[in-house]
Amino acid sequence: MPRQYPVMLYLDYLINFAVAHNQDEYDKLVEQGYTTHDKVKPEPEPVNAGNDDLLAAAYGEIEKLEDEVELLRQKLAVYESAKDANQDGVVSYDEMTSSELQALLRQRGVSFKSRDSKDALIKLAQDSE
Repeated sequence: MPRQYPVMLYLDYLINFAVAHNQDEYDKLVEQGYTTHDKVKPEPEPVNAGNDDLLAAAYGEIEKLEDEVELLRQKLAVYESAKDANQDGVVSYDEMTSSELQALLRQRGVSFKSRDSKDALIKLAQDSE
């Protein structure tokens, strides 16, 4: 008996489907892995079924890691704003001016006196690393 069109074909599960309107479309879909309703795989159980505690723990760990990444991004921004005059990849506080050191300390949230000497600012910068 000839096939009647349109025919619905499925890929993996019932949620992934396509419609063939003629034999050519049907053949192309079958080549792509589509199949008829009677040959569709049963849908898998949701991933979190029975694993709510594990899932909650994983989300908690992800949140901690995201916080750590944000902290590292902030530290990186501070270091990128610091001066590397000789381009050796190492920031030398000695290469920075007092105003640059003060700006760096402000970024790091370190308090200082506007009259602090450059040596005092360098010490504060080193202590705040």
